[in-house]
Amino acid sequence: MIYFILAAFALGIILNYTYTRAKVVKDYANTYLIWFGLPLLIFLSLVRNKGYFADFGFFIVISSVFLLIINLVHFYIVRKVKISEKKKASLFLTTTYPNTAFLGIPILTFFFQETGALLAAIFTIITLIFHFSLGVYFSNMYLKRSRSALSEVIKFPLLWGTIIAMILSFFVQSAPEWIFQFSKSAIYLAP
Repeated sequence: MIYFILAAFALGIILNYTYTRAKVVKDYANTYLIWFGLPLLIFLSLVRNKGYFADFGFFIVISSVFLLIINLVHFYIVRKVKISEKKKASLFLTTTYPNTAFLGIPILTFFFQETGALLAAIFTIITLIFHFSLGVYFSNMYLKRSRSALSEVIKFPLLWGTIIAMILSFFVQSAPEWIFQFSKSAIYLAP
């Protein structure tokens, strides 16, 4: 198992340095990660740990409140900075929601197995939902064209995959071990 994870991680690093056809492979890996990998990881982790994650809704509420407070405080701070409106919008987005490229999920999976991976995946999804809704809305407020970002949230595939995974986890009692191993190790391919 550890050799497969190391091989997948090494393949991801090699693909970052070879550019000829790596862009196509990276696009497929990112598409897999967003549409299938993270929702499958959440689904299988919830199926395996039904008793332990019975109250994962509390984690979602705490994460959402934490991110909402950070958004409001950071919006007020950036508003006071003396720079152009375009720079304020990009400063808000890049400092409130930094691009981590899902780097925390493979690390937490390696050290804390499915428990850490599930919590990291849920927190990442919550952060991305906030980014594509409040983040876009607040950054547009700096540009004086504030409009609702609800259509962006509705089109976001990770949101729908996660909702479906959570619903299915209530009905499925067990899953084959090979599916869980594939899901857990496939996230190392993400560039």
